[in-house]
Amino acid sequence: MSIQNVLVENHTKIQAALPSHIPVGDFVRLALTEVQRNPKLAQCDPQSVFLACMEAARLGVVPGTLGQGYLVPRKGICHFMPGYRLFIELARRSGEVRRVDAEVVHENDEIVYRQGTDPALEHTPKITGDRGKAIGAYAIAHMHDGGIQVTYMRLEEIEKARAAGGGNSPAWKDWWGEMAKKVVIKRAAKLWPLAVDDQRALDR
Repeated sequence: MSIQNVLVENHTKIQAALPSHIPVGDFVRLALTEVQRNPKLAQCDPQSVFLACMEAARLGVVPGTLGQGYLVPRKGICHFMPGYRLFIELARRSGEVRRVDAEVVHENDEIVYRQGTDPALEHTPKITGDRGKAIGAYAIAHMHDGGIQVTYMRLEEIEKARAAGGGNSPAWKDWWGEMAKKVVIKRAAKLWPLAVDDQRALDR
């Protein structure tokens, strides 16, 4: 059975998992577009594509759009991979987090990072000339109560996380900065409040 047939035949299950504001027809159509764009996805086991789509649906994510999540082929099996924007969206849904900022720091930037009882981070990127090599990345969560949560990771920590997650992904070669932001946001998100259902879906 083809991937298209599996998704169409299971559209009622997908619809049941989706939030009401995402039409199941649009979800299936866009998921199939992602499959058509990636030949390796088209070669995946159709059932694994369906299961990956179900994980995306439970989190209210249309794969490949807005950078919130992706269908990723690995050895003939399709997996759902959350994007860093999804962690930010889930934090906002909780009602506790107002905004999240993330940025890569380069050696010629100016940065002041303070931990302790009054954490703070001030970062002034160099806007002319060479910023130099990347030396770290950070995420700042602005809470509705006025507080902030600051998470900073050195280059060595980012590369260690990259290696642990299989650092040969082409994304690291083409979009190192975006992937570095994802790593630090994923670490920061462990401290953010999430709705129970969203946390359970992420755990799966």
